[in-house]
Amino acid sequence: MIIVVAIIGVMAAISIPIFSAQIEKARDTADIANLRSAKAEAVAVLTAGKLDDGTVLQPSTDYWYNMETGSFQAKQLNAGYGQGTAKGNYYSSSNNDYGYSSDTDYKNGAIQMNYTLGTDGKKTVRICFKEYSVKWGSAGHPDDWSRAKTFTM
Repeated sequence: MIIVVAIIGVMAAISIPIFSAQIEKARDTADIANLRSAKAEAVAVLTAGKLDDGTVLQPSTDYWYNMETGSFQAKQLNAGYGQGTAKGNYYSSSNNDYGYSSDTDYKNGAIQMNYTLGTDGKKTVRICFKEYSVKWGSAGHPDDWSRAKTFTM
């Protein structure tokens, strides 16, 4: 009986860290999925030139992705929805298209987008998850877009 209990204890000691790592990977993957959805929505609103509520887009203005509605809004969110907690090591800012890094705490963070208009008429778009420690709507904060990946359309 003691041997059975010892074996169960060893199995639990091995499986709990593996299970915890898989939970963190799932949180990071959910954040990446939200970034993918936000990028698709950004392309749609930038093509239309306005948000779903009719607000005309302005260059260098920050827009927030509302995960519940699946659309961007000019109004800052009251709460974030990020899930990653800086305990993972699966994603680095170089192995995905969104600048997402598993070693950063995005718990309650949110996705933000802005764009600039080039002289050639093309839009350079930036989308990234803002960390919880960044003050909401802190345009111009030096770390605001440090991990954002850009694309042109």
